[in-house]
Amino acid sequence: MRTRLEKENIQIEEITRGLVNKEFTPYYQLKVDARTGKVTGMEALCRWITAQGDVIAPFEFLPVAEKSGLIAEITWQLLEKIAADYRIWSEAGLNPGRIAFNAAQTMLLEKEFINRINKIVHDTGASECPLDLEITENVALATSSDVISKNLAFARRMGMLIALDDFGTGFASLSSIVSLDIDTIKVDRSFVSMMATNEDSKNIVVSIIKLCQQLNKKSVVEGVETQSEWKFCRDCGCDEIQGYFFYKPEPFETVQSILESETGLRKAG
Repeated sequence: MRTRLEKENIQIEEITRGLVNKEFTPYYQLKVDARTGKVTGMEALCRWITAQGDVIAPFEFLPVAEKSGLIAEITWQLLEKIAADYRIWSEAGLNPGRIAFNAAQTMLLEKEFINRINKIVHDTGASECPLDLEITENVALATSSDVISKNLAFARRMGMLIALDDFGTGFASLSSIVSLDIDTIKVDRSFVSMMATNEDSKNIVVSIIKLCQQLNKKSVVEGVETQSEWKFCRDCGCDEIQGYFFYKPEPFETVQSILESETGLRKAG
């Protein structure tokens, strides 16, 4: 117990130092239209690039960041860079689509959320808000908080779309979809990865996609890694696909090259 706590305290100090040095940066995983395979937007995922140049994956630091409350400041640092990246892409004539990011509960509880998110949106230089906010089912359960409800309502007024992430893995009821006015439901990768060997998982994916159709919500299937998974979800009527079969999370420069290629293909067509 003592050793674990000592390790956590050391990591908290390292994360705090990383924030001061602005070492947290977004990697972008592109999403595609399930029918055409063309890029529709992306999700920004956190990577920690240390002063030594090491790239630290989220699972190595996010649990401690969430537990300590530092996740909120990490997300704000990501958003500053997302806004700058979006502005560069759009001024270069590229179309990055909408960029989603995950908002932790501690971030949504901040009283300065409205002022800070307003500045971020302004910094993108876009005429309409190009950012979407993703929350997990656990955060959805906490929306009884007046602060969270107020901040989510403001995000929607700003033009953000709200997505329910990792759907089916938490404890939120279906009423959360209605009460929060969710725009998008994301099918968790855990169901997708087991579709080939588990009939129940396959049926769950089908059921969630059909639910989205019935409720007029966009469906995004995460974790698609094979052609058969893509074709199955496409044939079920899924709207968007996110997964390694099409794109893995990439840094700014790589994403820019992909967007340039996509733009060239559209112009050629």
